Amino acid sequence: MHGGQVLLSDLTGSVLGGSSVYNCRLKNYVIEIDDIAAVLLSLEEIHSFPSNFIKINPSNTQRKKLASYIRQLKIGPGPDYVKAVHVIKHIPLFAEVNKDNLVTINSLFETGKEHFLLPKKDESLCGPIISPSAFLETHTSEDLCFILESVLEIKRLNQEEYWKEHVIKHLISQQPDIKEKLLKNFLNDGNLSIIHLNL
Repeated sequence: MHGGQVLLSDLTGSVLGGSSVYNCRLKNYVIEIDDIAAVLLSLEEIHSFPSNFIKINPSNTQRKKLASYIRQLKIGPGPDYVKAVHVIKHIPLFAEVNKDNLVTINSLFETGKEHFLLPKKDESLCGPIISPSAFLETHTSEDLCFILESVLEIKRLNQEEYWKEHVIKHLISQQPDIKEKLLKNFLNDGNLSIIHLNL
C-alpha cells in the first residue's frame, strides 16, 4: 500500500509534469495522489481485496503517515465516499485500548463484537477494559481519532454509559486488584455525582 502511494506520486510528479500533451493523454489513466477517494477505490479493484490486507502490519510511523493521508478524505454524500469508507474498514490501522495488535473495523463486525470510543475524560487513564465490547484507541493520534469518529462514525460513549454498562455491570466477576484499580479511577473521575452504585 505504501509502495503504491510512492508509485502514484512518482507518476504524477515526474511523468505528467513534463508535458501538457502527456498530461492530457494520461490523466484518465493515472490517479492523482491528492484524490484520496480515488486512491482508496483503486485498492478495491485489486482482485485479492480484501484478503490482501490481512497480512499487512504497518509500523507505527507508517500507520501515522497513512492515517494523516486518509484524514484528508473529503467527507460528503456520494457513492465514491461510501466506497472509500468501505475500503478504510479493511485497513489494519486501529488498535484496541491496552492492546498492541492492530485490527480492522471489518474484523470487529465479522466477530459480532460491539466497538466504541471511550469518553474523552477516560481515554488516557481508563484502567483495565473488562467489558466484552471493544474500545478503540484514539488519544495517541488526532488523525486516527478523526477517522474513527468523523469518517467511520464510531460511537463515543458518555461517562455514564461507559461506567454503568461497561464497568460496573462486569465488576463483580473481577479479581480484587482489578476492582481496586477501576474503583479508584471511578472515584477520581468524580462519577458518584452521575451514577448511583449498587454493588
